[in-house]
Amino acid sequence: MSTAAPTAPPSSASPLMTGEEFVLIDGHEQMALIEGVLVKEPDMPSVTHGEICLNVGGELRQFVKANKLGRVCGNDTSLRL
Repeated sequence: MSTAAPTAPPSSASPLMTGEEFVLIDGHEQMALIEGVLVKEPDMPSVTHGEICLNVGGELRQFVKANKLGRVCGNDTSLRL
């Protein structure tokens, strides 16, 4: 989850965005939609971030595959939860 501040505070003047509207935005890969509010992600993750993601993802993938539990995706995959 992002710790970046929302680009604009939610108010009655600015309507919340839907997931369908979000995916139509050019460059949405560098943003997150949190409770209807656009949040700009940091420009570039650190090397440490990449190492942690790969290490955790590798262990998780081995466990999921060995137990036939489904799929594991990378941290840069767009998902709708």
